[in-house]
Amino acid sequence: MLMRLRDGVESDLPDLIQLAHEMLESSGFSRFKPNPHKISSLFEFLIDDEDALLIVAIDRDQLSGFFAAEIVPLLFSDELLAVDVAMFASSHSSKNLPIRKISEIYLKWAKHKGASRAIFSQSTGVNTERFSKIFDRLDFQRLGSIHGFDL
Repeated sequence: MLMRLRDGVESDLPDLIQLAHEMLESSGFSRFKPNPHKISSLFEFLIDDEDALLIVAIDRDQLSGFFAAEIVPLLFSDELLAVDVAMFASSHSSKNLPIRKISEIYLKWAKHKGASRAIFSQSTGVNTERFSKIFDRLDFQRLGSIHGFDL
């Protein structure tokens, strides 16, 4: 059975904060100290803002993943973009995120919000080739790449 998906709500905040910590620790940003206030504020924004989307994934009655996105104006244009903020599934989950279903929800939401393009990105440095292959199969086109340099 796939994970069950639903909109994120305020009572999810403690679990979302925990997942954000786990996401940071398992990523290419693990050397950065998390700021619990910023994490909480981000999720509160995602829950409350009409131009933001927060989907949570439930596995065995536990919140075990999330997908977040927002609508932003394209620089130098009046067009709107749907841009993912983060997507993560806990390593403790027994299942993978249902990415096809998440992408369907995301694209429908983006179209409803008037976006001209929806973007999925990956900047954690974890499983980048696997991520790219999944979204290639879902007919997303590659738009570029992300590179980092630690200072």
